[in-house]
Amino acid sequence: MRSHFIAGLTAVLLLAVADRAQPQQPATIEQRVLVLLETGSTTPPPGTDMRALQRGHLANIRAMAEDGILYVAGPLASPENDHRVRGILMFGPPSQQLLTRIEGHLANDPMIKAGYLVPKIRTLMFEKGASLDAPVGTSG
Repeated sequence: MRSHFIAGLTAVLLLAVADRAQPQQPATIEQRVLVLLETGSTTPPPGTDMRALQRGHLANIRAMAEDGILYVAGPLASPENDHRVRGILMFGPPSQQLLTRIEGHLANDPMIKAGYLVPKIRTLMFEKGASLDAPVGTSG
């Protein structure tokens, strides 16, 4: 009887250890295309109509929204004297078709054409179900 108890306890302990040794299944990861708009190396020459360039830049962002590919866009508030990343654009999950459309829009942006902004295309990865409206792990 005692040997059956010890054998049973050993089996339970082995199963517990084996279960603990199993790697945790990774959370489902989602991806989005993120474009960082960094400050370019070009300095506007005197007389440059920066307002016109900015209007064209904003019109280009609206065109991406009208094209149905833009999720979020906006400038970044930077610490004093740190203006390397000026803004972000967020799009849907990466695909070659989407990247081609994004690159086409970026090529038409007057601030990028003039060298005042440089786009850096990246992939943002995050846990499925994450929200911009609530901290991770909460239901909002």
